[in-house]
Amino acid sequence: MSSTLREVRLADAFLALSQALDDGQDCVGLLQRLADHTVDLLDLDAATVLAQGQGPAGDHSLHTAASAADPAGAEAVGRLARIQLDKGQGPGHDVLRSGTRLAETPLSRPVNRIRWPHFTGQALACGFTTLAVIPLRRADRTQGAVALFHRRAGTLPPAVLDLGQSLAEAAAITLRHHGALAEQQARIGQLHNALDSRIVIEQAKGILAERHHCSPDDAFALLRRHARSHQQRLAEVAERIINEPAGPEPGQ
Repeated sequence: MSSTLREVRLADAFLALSQALDDGQDCVGLLQRLADHTVDLLDLDAATVLAQGQGPAGDHSLHTAASAADPAGAEAVGRLARIQLDKGQGPGHDVLRSGTRLAETPLSRPVNRIRWPHFTGQALACGFTTLAVIPLRRADRTQGAVALFHRRAGTLPPAVLDLGQSLAEAAAITLRHHGALAEQQARIGQLHNALDSRIVIEQAKGILAERHHCSPDDAFALLRRHARSHQQRLAEVAERIINEPAGPEPGQ
């Protein structure tokens, strides 16, 4: 491959990773792009990704993705990704916790069979001989790990691992920005809900103050006492006072 073509492909990969979530993909889609580009650009046999992503409920759930150089290996390497998620063990989990790169290691080493029995057995059954893992991180925060597999003898040059690290960090930046945006949107939603509840409560206070010929503070005390005694939310009681002429009558 010419150096110019390789540079173009690298630029395309970094652009794709930075825009993945803007294109409507979810976190799993971003991780899949990372796995695909890692296998392609680093000339690997396979890669799996384990990462934390912003879930729909605001939780930081673990997600996985996998990619293989040959279509026949895609399903097998996908099982390696799922093992880490289902069993809670594997090199990705170790690097996610430590935040440090795992140097290339032969999978057949006894220590690896002991550390990751389910993962190592499946990886060897797939024909992979060696493994290296790079952290998916931005600044001092580790969000996941990318496991690099190959069947060939020899080691991965440091420049290859550094390139993989750069790809992972590009994906990590996108994940963090997406997470920050999701958290901001959640806070805005909470503020809107609080404001709407406050408006409803103020309206109910006005109705009660007029109905009972009392001050707004006394009306609020009636409203709060009724909500507590009936184990209901203030806003729920206030809505019934506004919308139902025969609704609850605090104080009676």
